Amino acid sequence: MTKKDQLDFEQCKELLYRIVDEKLDIPLEYFLSNIKTRELANTRRVVVKILKMNFPNSKVETLGKAVNRNHANVCVQLKKHEDLIYSDKIYASLFHKINDEFFLIYKKDDTDYIDYLRKNKSILEDKLKYINLQISEIENK
Repeated sequence: MTKKDQLDFEQCKELLYRIVDEKLDIPLEYFLSNIKTRELANTRRVVVKILKMNFPNSKVETLGKAVNRNHANVCVQLKKHEDLIYSDKIYASLFHKINDEFFLIYKKDDTDYIDYLRKNKSILEDKLKYINLQISEIENK
């Protein structure tokens, strides 16, 4: 994917806002509000993580502005993501739902998507760990 084809940070942020609104029925005003619920915290965490994965050189302050939080909160959110993605199947499901929808819209064609996934192998590794977690839970029942 060439530079001109890639979405910039603002476009990605707006796309994620739209996904959160349409797929999760969380209006932007509510998403960016100071209301603290688990649902909102997890959704904000997912948005921050997806933005960070796509813009790894972004400053935490910039990521914080995207979700109306400060830089310290963003640092905590990114660390917490790494814990929750493997231990909380509800959070992992939310992450994959938003991330998958983002890439369905984001990708230009399958070749670009495959190239992106090769570059970001960690997405596939996260999905594999999540699937393995689900399998082990089913086996333990």
